[in-house]
Amino acid sequence: MAKDRSPNYPSLNLEEAIERITVIYRSEHTHPFAQIAAFNDLGYSGRSGRSLTQLGALRAYGLLEGRGDVLRVSKSAVSIVEFSGEPSNPTRIQALRDTAFAPTIFNEMHEQFGDRPPSDAAMRHWLVGKEYLSNAADEVIRTYRENLAFLHTAIAGYNDHDDDDIPPLLQDQKVAPGQKPAVGDYVQWESSGVLQFTEPRRVREISEDGGWAFVEGSNTGLPVKDLTVITETPPPSTSAPTPPRPRSFVEAQERAGDQPPASPDNLLKQTLVISIPRDFKVDIGIRGDTLRLEDLTKIKNQFNRWIEGLEEAFEE
Repeated sequence: MAKDRSPNYPSLNLEEAIERITVIYRSEHTHPFAQIAAFNDLGYSGRSGRSLTQLGALRAYGLLEGRGDVLRVSKSAVSIVEFSGEPSNPTRIQALRDTAFAPTIFNEMHEQFGDRPPSDAAMRHWLVGKEYLSNAADEVIRTYRENLAFLHTAIAGYNDHDDDDIPPLLQDQKVAPGQKPAVGDYVQWESSGVLQFTEPRRVREISEDGGWAFVEGSNTGLPVKDLTVITETPPPSTSAPTPPRPRSFVEAQERAGDQPPASPDNLLKQTLVISIPRDFKVDIGIRGDTLRLEDLTKIKNQFNRWIEGLEEAFEE
């Protein structure tokens, strides 16, 4: 019989888990509390598949201790919350490391791949060998990479730094730790512990919310938190300048030679054919005035969470 479920893994990344345990800690502190209190703290009216999954993730990270109606915020969680304003605090740093790899699968992945994992394809093959279904493997990989990125950013702090605080591959470059990139700055991008540029690239645009940067040679938005400003300007590039990124989905269609939607309120409509014999389809619609590049990640995350909620409803 084919396996239709994957081994357990947290439904939240570490940053999301810390946000939720912070909410619980602000209400319950270090006192023991009932499960219903945790549900209410997180905005749930009571026990449900979704609320239980949230608590399960907090337990997996070691942020929540106990079972049933005798729960308590863990010492690691207290250290992370109480020392959140002290990035270099050794107690906080150790607690972050402990929680990041507390889930069994993430601990195994860290032992296997370390802080600089291989390609998604290589990790997916490894996870499938451990009986994870393909979709679940993709979720595990995504969360593991997000946790590594968050851990690096949270621990770095870049306060009172010395050479040991700078990633090894950046130690031969003149960097400005903690400086936010601005248009015209040269930056290096580090993702999941791996430098992505062979040479620093010049920032040509910053998103309106300040969270994303666009560099020469690419129209892909890069998280500002993952960028390090390089203070020594490299020689000018001889490559052709990159055209400005599309400001909206409509503009992207126009560049591709497609006709934009007739109504600005309906930016995109897509029908996904799930089963032809059952005539089962899913209609997806995006409405609003514009669809920006930075919106896509938010849409993807919300959609994934919605699917998880549907899966949990079938399990109840």
